[in-house]
Amino acid sequence: MRRLRKVLAALATVTCLAMISAPSAALADDIELLDDDVVVTFPQQQTGPLPRRAPARAQSSPTGKWVEVKRSEGGTAIQTCAYYIHPDANPEGTVQVDIKTELYCKSGSVWWTTTKTIYDNGTQCAYIGPDWNSKAYKGDSISQKASFAVRGGGSHHITSVEKIFRDSAGTVAGWDFYIDIPYRISAEAGAGGSISPAGHSLVSAGDSKKYTITPSPGWRIKNVFVDGESVGARDTYTFSNVASDHTISAEFQKIWTVTFVDGVTGDKLGEETVDEGSGATSPEAPSHDGWHFDGWSEDFSSVGKDMTVTATYSPTIAIRVPSLLPCRILSDGTVAVPGGYVIENLSVVDVRASQIETTGTPGDASWQLSDAGEVIHSWDGGDKPGATLEIARSGSKELALSISNVSGTGEWRQRAQEAATGPVEFCSISYTFERAS
Repeated sequence: MRRLRKVLAALATVTCLAMISAPSAALADDIELLDDDVVVTFPQQQTGPLPRRAPARAQSSPTGKWVEVKRSEGGTAIQTCAYYIHPDANPEGTVQVDIKTELYCKSGSVWWTTTKTIYDNGTQCAYIGPDWNSKAYKGDSISQKASFAVRGGGSHHITSVEKIFRDSAGTVAGWDFYIDIPYRISAEAGAGGSISPAGHSLVSAGDSKKYTITPSPGWRIKNVFVDGESVGARDTYTFSNVASDHTISAEFQKIWTVTFVDGVTGDKLGEETVDEGSGATSPEAPSHDGWHFDGWSEDFSSVGKDMTVTATYSPTIAIRVPSLLPCRILSDGTVAVPGGYVIENLSVVDVRASQIETTGTPGDASWQLSDAGEVIHSWDGGDKPGATLEIARSGSKELALSISNVSGTGEWRQRAQEAATGPVEFCSISYTFERAS
């Protein structure tokens, strides 16, 4: 019986203590109340046994909200400690963490009582100093905050050294807990494009993060590097099951467009996109009747701009012209000049005679070559150019020839004597034709 009374007394004591240590509902609204003395950490980050006061179920550290990690209750006050992880990275890539200690007055009044030197993995990072003037009355709270930047994601051990400079609250809430800092992914793009999201992004352990790479007009994706290693030219990349800090960068290449055009028809023959400084590959130049391919209008072996390259052609000048004038000196010295001296233009373009030359013409000859009554060439002791001879494409010209009869005792008479035994042909005329502009 006596032993039974001792057991019941012990149970009553435990029940009483549990009631005393129960959390109060009168704490600040921006603090999320978790289990007493909770230690938060990702399971994969825990390298040793959890502190004895940690709950059985580890919890990930949230961002963008206050999380209570420690509480101590005295006769007149409840002291709580909490942290806040900012959801966005600082410009330099660090993660900002705010910490707060709060005193809630249960009855009477309380003064600020302690200082706290805060450490991140053993390195001092923040300090909450003495406050001689802050006082709270029943139902009110007083608090102090500090802030520090953390570099490197994963588990961080936060501890504190506490000194009491005024003993009135009857509480002690030294820090000794773990928080999981989100991992940082740093993204940047070189000239000629963008990556989204750019800059520093925070990603919780185990989560994924997708990046989109977009080239600017006139550029292409040349390469994407993840943690310094190439993953090829790709427009998206996803980090899966993030468990460390990462970097991603995109490199772009300036490109130019080379368009090939048929100089005869104007048709587009092809188009090629090439890197700056590289050469383009031309298509096969088409063949056209009556035209000769001369080459391409521009050099495209080292491209530095958008280009339109034209296949250039020159017309094939094809002229059917008699090699000898159809004239004869008869035995009596007269000259027979038949009609029908026709020159044909077999080319696909208009032509003109750039040069007319005569051979085999007696020095004392006198004659004219006319086109519709207009003299285009004459001879009277030497070649005498006249009007321009032009013939339309696929057209022809019938020229008229007039020659004086033989007289005197010169070359004409000699030719007449030769003609006594048969007709004599003379006056070879050569023409040089070119494309008419």
